[in-house]
Formats: sequence, C-alpha cells, structure tokens
Amino acid sequence: ASVAHAVAGGSASPPAAGRRRWCGPHRRSCGGQSTVALAALLPVLVIVTLLVIQAALLARDRIALTHRCGVAARHAMVRPDAAAVTAAGASAAEGGSGFSAELSGSRSVGSLVTVTCHQRLVTGLPLVGPMLGDPEVVERLVIRVESLGG
Repeated sequence: ASVAHAVAGGSASPPAAGRRRWCGPHRRSCGGQSTVALAALLPVLVIVTLLVIQAALLARDRIALTHRCGVAARHAMVRPDAAAVTAAGASAAEGGSGFSAELSGSRSVGSLVTVTCHQRLVTGLPLVGPMLGDPEVVERLVIRVESLGG
C-alpha cells in the first residue's frame, strides 16, 4: 500500500522511457532548449576561433620579419647600402609585401650601424581581419660594419 500511495501521491520519479519531460509551470516541452543555446553561442565561438587563428598568423609574420631583418643586417655588415640591404631582406622569406630597411649611423669600417626594418602585416581572415586592421611592425638591429664590399 505504501508503494501504491507514493506513486499515486505524485512523488518525484524519473520519467519512464518514451515519456516527455516538462519544463516550467506551463508544462511545455524542453526539447528545443539546447538548440537555441547552440544557435546563440555558435557565432561567438566562430569569431573567437578566427581571432585565435589571426593571432597565430600575425605571430608567424612577425617571426618572418625578424628573419628578414637579420638577413638585411648580415648583408649590411659587408655592404652598407640601403637599397641592397632592402633587397636582401625582401628576398629572405616568401610572402609578405611592403618590406623596407633603413640604415642609420656612420658607414665606415668598424662603426655601428642601426638597421631598421618596417613591414605592414596583412590581416586577411574574414570577419576579424577588418576588425583588427593591418599593423605596421618595426624591428631594429645594431651591427658593426666589417667591410665596405665592392
């Protein structure tokens, strides 16, 4: 009698297989709640994922600029000519455009020369690229001139 009383009295029991769960006091079905939550969250997840990918691409381009500037500085050690240094740095890595190198300081043997490299990094991913803009990155290296080349 006690078991029959508990079931008849409406005590909380898990729904049987094939029965619907009801949400709230108005006895509505909860079936579409997770679909609505996913639809609301999906655009945010896509934008965050694209931001992470764009940050990785910018980091890769920054590393490539550092490599280009190192090549330009090594070239400036033996031939401190701004046009030749820019050409050497631009050909050091694939991709990227707008690379330029400037030399400052005395260009005599044994003196220190500063090689300043500039490049605009392109943010080309859809949605997040236009939000971030294209940053200009500057890298500076100081080298000692070893010879004037020929």
